[in-house]
Amino acid sequence: MLGGACAAAATFSSTLFVPSSRLQTSTMETTQKINLQASGGHAEFSNTSGRAAMAGVGAVAGLAAAGVADKRDAKSRASMKAVGVRITEFGRIGRQVARTAMKDPETELKLIDARDSVHQSSPDRGKMAQITSHPAEMMPAFGLKEGTKPGSLDLIEAFDMPVPELRPHDVLIRVTSSGMNPVDTKKRKLNIFGPGTGPLVEPLIMGYDVAGVVEKVGSEASLFKVGEKVYAAGQIERNGSNAELVAVDERIVGHAPESLSATVASAQALILLTAWEGLFEGLGLTAFDPSLQGKRLLILPAAGGVGCYVVQMASKLLGLEVIACASAKDKERMMELGAKHVISSREPLKGQLEALGIDGVDFVYNAFDTAVYFSQYAEVIKPYGKIVSIVETDEKIPLTELMVKRVTFTWELMFTRPMMGVEVERQGKILNDCAKLIDAGMLKVGPVKALPWSLESLKEMHSLTETGKAGGKLAMTKEPIA
Repeated sequence: MLGGACAAAATFSSTLFVPSSRLQTSTMETTQKINLQASGGHAEFSNTSGRAAMAGVGAVAGLAAAGVADKRDAKSRASMKAVGVRITEFGRIGRQVARTAMKDPETELKLIDARDSVHQSSPDRGKMAQITSHPAEMMPAFGLKEGTKPGSLDLIEAFDMPVPELRPHDVLIRVTSSGMNPVDTKKRKLNIFGPGTGPLVEPLIMGYDVAGVVEKVGSEASLFKVGEKVYAAGQIERNGSNAELVAVDERIVGHAPESLSATVASAQALILLTAWEGLFEGLGLTAFDPSLQGKRLLILPAAGGVGCYVVQMASKLLGLEVIACASAKDKERMMELGAKHVISSREPLKGQLEALGIDGVDFVYNAFDTAVYFSQYAEVIKPYGKIVSIVETDEKIPLTELMVKRVTFTWELMFTRPMMGVEVERQGKILNDCAKLIDAGMLKVGPVKALPWSLESLKEMHSLTETGKAGGKLAMTKEPIA
């Protein structure tokens, strides 16, 4: 296992000899080194003798199944996943190096000139490979172990694993509380946005909402200082916050609202980003735009975490007339948050709107299986209207129903920016703006059910979320629970 089995590993050093002819680099100066450092599942090959070409790296190392993660030709540098590394050109020596890298999360391979060594008699006068291994710093975590296939909640275990390696723009957050979302269960069952449902090649840690304290910053991080309180949703393609520490790109992190406890703050980032991006980016709306006066937005369902923020943002920041789809028991709360009308999702939408004297809506924010209400949306949306949806569907969507009215349909996924690397800094700014709105009382935060930090609590949160019995936001916290 990459790092999971190394807590008790003893430091060792051994020397191996590699023929220089096998290295196949275009220049091989006396001072040249190629370093292999595997930590937290990443390996890095670097050349310290200037611009010596690394064309031979591909021949020297058969890349892992995870593939090349990064290349920097200007520095003759290539980074790759350590999982499954086979250094094919080294033959037996390469396999020994690879095994060492696989077993230990922090392995260094140095190729140094050996012309003056005992190998001078060798025809190719060789290079010397020295492997030095160091134990990794470990942390406790909850998740799926390496080798496990994604699936049921019974697979979630407690174990130790290496502290995450920081990328240049990362901050390392010491987790105080971790929020729960439906995406956590999808990640556990299907490893969505990951390699798939086969056996895991490294531990999988869920938890895509977090509040905590900055522990450490990356080499190019500049937005936060150690000790600052922050909140974030994280990155679906990286490990999450069901652990002692989590590494997150600082550009998608926000300063935590001062008026909220870490427990409550840990359940806000994902739904805030989803609501905000859906309205301002997906529907293309602008805050305090006078042209929006009198226009209507339908939100279904409205009583969930995302829906409650959509109701508030649409009514207070956009000045829209909000029609909330919610149950009778949630009607009063919807009205308090800013809804103009509350209708039922169990009855045909068009008939209920007509009963209110409403001939159609300009915008629809869908937070349910997209296919279920799609045709009803096509009925009630006005010409040139816009629909945004945040929930996937396994069914076919009849987009042609929108053609005559020239209605725009778009998706919202708050993980897109960090996954695709597109203007990621916008999410940090959104979270900072939302924190100010919360502290100013313009955005009201819904109830959060807190559970103590434990494996049992995490499994309970997954179960409640999967069965639809959560009844609101959930968080697993290290703070005292009243």
